Amino acid sequence: KKTNVNKIGFKEFELKFGVIGENYWLKLANSEENNQFHPNQILPPTYFFTSGSTDFEKNDSFWNNCTMNPHNSVIERSNLNKYNGKLSLRFAPSAKQKHSNTRPQFVVPCNYEQGHGVFSFLFYVSNIKNYFTVDFDSFLSISISNGSIKGGLFTYKENTWNNLTIYIDFGDAKTNPTYDIEMNEERKNGGEISYSTLSSFMITIVESTADTYIAEL
Repeated sequence: KKTNVNKIGFKEFELKFGVIGENYWLKLANSEENNQFHPNQILPPTYFFTSGSTDFEKNDSFWNNCTMNPHNSVIERSNLNKYNGKLSLRFAPSAKQKHSNTRPQFVVPCNYEQGHGVFSFLFYVSNIKNYFTVDFDSFLSISISNGSIKGGLFTYKENTWNNLTIYIDFGDAKTNPTYDIEMNEERKNGGEISYSTLSSFMITIVESTADTYIAEL
């Protein structure tokens, strides 16, 4: 009875069926390709990660979700080496000690969507012997040292901004994940990787007595 419904405070609600949420999902659901049936189709795992801070304003939601562990070094927003007029992120060793004594880290959470990932940033070093790594959880580490990236796959320059982009394709049930590295608009295959989970990537500065700058993350 309606009277009984009124007694418990029940309120009528509108029933909606289908995909709801952000425009990304709506466009995907309504796309012609997505509505076609593919026999024996194997869908990729639902992993996708993005980054998104072109400067490092402290009131930015991206910045607030990051974790910094400077230890005895310094991690700070800096105008010493701006990029396109925007502040960079400066890693500075304390009292000219090597970063290996402190290993400052900048950890960024991953946002999952679907099937692949793109992560990019610019870095600036004043000493070619600067050494740092980019780690994706525990399954992939990209080393940058002595003018080369990932064992000589690419070379980079000191006293200028270098653009590094990493692409990860998680594949499907029959293929192993692979990754590519792009350095200053040149792209090469980095190889296969193994993984179990992906929740963050981390920039760790090691073996350096010079400042390192990060921009356009």
